[in-house]
Amino acid sequence: MFEFLQPNFLYLIIPIIILVVFLYFKKSNTQVFWAFEDLKLIYKNNSVSYKLYYFVIGLIFILSIIIFAQPIVKNSQEKIEKNGIDIMVALDVSLSMQAEDLRPNRIEAAKNIIVKFLDTLVSDRVWLVVFSWKPFTSIPLNFDYEVSKNMVDKITTKILDQSVQGLNGTAIWDAIIFAWDSFDNQNRQKVLILVTDWSANVWIDPIMAAKYLKDNSQKNPIKIYTIGIWWKENATIKYQHPLGFTQNLEVEWVDEQTLIQIAELSNAKYFRAENTQWLESIFQEISDIEKTPIETQNYESITSISKHFVYFLVILFGIFLVIRLRKKI
Repeated sequence: MFEFLQPNFLYLIIPIIILVVFLYFKKSNTQVFWAFEDLKLIYKNNSVSYKLYYFVIGLIFILSIIIFAQPIVKNSQEKIEKNGIDIMVALDVSLSMQAEDLRPNRIEAAKNIIVKFLDTLVSDRVWLVVFSWKPFTSIPLNFDYEVSKNMVDKITTKILDQSVQGLNGTAIWDAIIFAWDSFDNQNRQKVLILVTDWSANVWIDPIMAAKYLKDNSQKNPIKIYTIGIWWKENATIKYQHPLGFTQNLEVEWVDEQTLIQIAELSNAKYFRAENTQWLESIFQEISDIEKTPIETQNYESITSISKHFVYFLVILFGIFLVIRLRKKI
C-alpha cells in the first residue's frame, strides 16, 4: 500500500501550481524569481522551449515536495494459522564428521539432506542447533526456510573452535537437554532430530537425558529421532597437527545401542544413514508426523521509495540546465 509519512507537505503543491501558471501567463518583464530572469528575452511565449521550461520548473518543485512528504510502501500485518510441528535439528559438528566414508564427507552429506528436508516443509517451524561438547543455536525457531538453508550451507566443523578446551567431543546429553530447555510449553508436537556420527564420549550418559525428557514432558512429549550418520567402522579423518604435519586418524563408530534406546524412550526411531538415500527416507517419515495449529503474526514492514523520486529530480535538473545553457540564450 502506497502512503506518505508526512502527507501535510502535499498541500504545498497547490500554491506551487498556481504560482507557475501565474508566471507563465504574466506578460510583463518584471523580475519575479531568479529562475525566470530575462526569460522573455530568451524564448518566445509560444515556443516549445518556453513552455517546457516552466513545466520542468513546476515538476522540480512538485517532486521536492513529494520527497519531503516521505513516500513509502507499507505491508500491513496479519495473523495466519498454520498446521505444523516444531522441529529442532541438532547437527553434530565434531571433527569426526570430516570422515569421507559418505561422499563428499559425513557433514556435507548431512547438510545436503537437511536442505532437502527444509524444501519439503510448508507450515512447520524449524530450529537449527550445532553441537560438539556444547550445543549452540545457529538459527532459532522460525518459518523462514531460505534463511535456515543459507545457514546450513555455511556450517562446517570449524564453526566451533574445537581447539579450545571444552568445545571438542560429542556431548549428546547436552544436545537433548538443550532441546528440552529451548522448546516452549505450547501444546504442539515437538521433534528433535539428532544427527551424529559418534558415541557420547563426554559429559553424562545421554540415556539419562532421554529418561528425563520422558518423565517431564508426558503432557507434551518430545519425539527424539536419532540418526547415526556413518558407513564403515574404520573411517579416518585428516588431522592437521599443531606442528604442521597431517596424519590420518581413525574415528570411533556410532554407539547405535544408545541411539536406539534414546529414540525408543520417546516413541520415535533410530536410523542408520549409510547413504544419502537412507537419509532422505528418514526425513520423509518425519515430515509425515501429525500437524497441530500454529498461529503466526506477520508484522508490518515499511519501505521508503523516496530515492526513486530523487533520481527523477536529478534528471529534471539536467533538463533544466540544458535549456538554460542552449546556444541561443
